[in-house]
Amino acid sequence: MTQGILDPLNDAKKRANLLKAAWRDVEVVEIEGGHCVHDERPQETSQAIAQFILRVSGKKTQGGGREKEVAVPVSATVGSG
Repeated sequence: MTQGILDPLNDAKKRANLLKAAWRDVEVVEIEGGHCVHDERPQETSQAIAQFILRVSGKKTQGGGREKEVAVPVSATVGSG
């Protein structure tokens, strides 16, 4: 779980501690950000999510701690008119 530890809408530290106490396997990554930590600190949030995916998938990182970047095709369909 990524948690904006400076979230003014809730007691973020208390919430993180409750999650740690409730689930043995939970990993809480506290990020210096607010309620929308993914908007405020996208790089740190993405890194935490990527590390989680690597951990649960059993993959090892290469070199500087990153998997090889792969271009992902993005397509969008706009309604026909």
